[in-house]
Amino acid sequence: MSFLKKSTVLTVLTFVFVLAAGIFVPAKTSFAATKPSLNSASGTVFLYTQDTLEVQDIPSGLERISWSSSNTSVLKVKSNSKTGVECTLLPKKAGTATVTCTVVSSEKTYTLTCKIKVKKANPFKKIYIEGKNKHKAKASTITYETSNKKVKVSTKMYKGWTLVSKEYEVYNTATSTKAIKDVPSNNKVPIGNYQTKVYFTAINSSNESFTYTVVLKKKISATAKPSFANKSETIFLKTTNNEVSIKNFPNGASTIWSSSNTSVATVKKSSESDGTAILTPKKKGSTTIQCIVTKVDGSVSTISYTLNVKSKVKPLEAVKIDGSNIINKTKNNYYKFKTTDHSVLVQSYENSGWTITEEKYTVYKTPTIYGNETKITGNGEVSIGTYKTVVKVKLRNKSKAYYTFTLELYNSNYKK
Repeated sequence: MSFLKKSTVLTVLTFVFVLAAGIFVPAKTSFAATKPSLNSASGTVFLYTQDTLEVQDIPSGLERISWSSSNTSVLKVKSNSKTGVECTLLPKKAGTATVTCTVVSSEKTYTLTCKIKVKKANPFKKIYIEGKNKHKAKASTITYETSNKKVKVSTKMYKGWTLVSKEYEVYNTATSTKAIKDVPSNNKVPIGNYQTKVYFTAINSSNESFTYTVVLKKKISATAKPSFANKSETIFLKTTNNEVSIKNFPNGASTIWSSSNTSVATVKKSSESDGTAILTPKKKGSTTIQCIVTKVDGSVSTISYTLNVKSKVKPLEAVKIDGSNIINKTKNNYYKFKTTDHSVLVQSYENSGWTITEEKYTVYKTPTIYGNETKITGNGEVSIGTYKTVVKVKLRNKSKAYYTFTLELYNSNYKK
């Protein structure tokens, strides 16, 4: 299983542990003077897959964590961050290796081990995509581009293996996902604006499991017709990170963004994509946001919409971190917080006239490596990444104007 995959079948994926613990599920406790341990004492990893091990119950005064393999020809290990709380297991050939984790604190050095068996496996005989077999034997992931709104996917198993789950996950952007669902009986899954991932999980008689991932990427033509989602949008003063994205952005196209009234709002191309821009409100009023899209064939499309900037608003009555309300500590829609905890409780409460439409968080291992957006559920527990976790609370008012509050939870133990 990989860090970027969130699924209801976390405990039955490629890495089969003696202890039934999900990978990269941070403990609720903060860094404490306790004896550390690994989230498994032994396990099986299959060739052509990757998995992770994690240190639990981090001792106080942590100085460093290092990882090693007793047999690098069978299994290599790679620390996933400067702090090294998690490592990736990279199988090379069939065999056995012992992974050793050394945890050094200011008071004591701990040596933790996990015995890993690397095995060959070939559970899937065929992976059908739109009626054609696209299976790759020496792999656990395949990518397929499609322009269809729905795609039919199915499998055929080898003897000795049983398919136990078929799930899919829709991505409308690279990080924005919808809830994981079971593949319907007709085996047709919808394709997100960005992509859809399908997860086929099989088990053998030893209860060892293997997950094959099919990535169905949205294929957008280089000659696609770009547009904005709405003719007008509203943002508010004293807000940051307001984004606008182009629908059906042509593959390989370039853009020039502009605002007709920069005293009301400015627009700047995003560093992530030519088809996305950042809006910065300056004062109340209206402006026209225009984008000139130049396609790879040289043809040009000019699109625009009206942006309204309104007075500062206060959609949220409270945003609580472990019970403490921080909403009055910020003058805009952003707050930065540092913690040494593995997780915190985040709870949001809207003011009258506003409705919370979405509460999600994204875990960052490093400044550039991050997972998918995860919906905040239950009591509001949010995992803290090795580097940070970003929480976004989205609201809408009766006029259908949207507002996003961003909370960045930084890990104080992160070392550059």
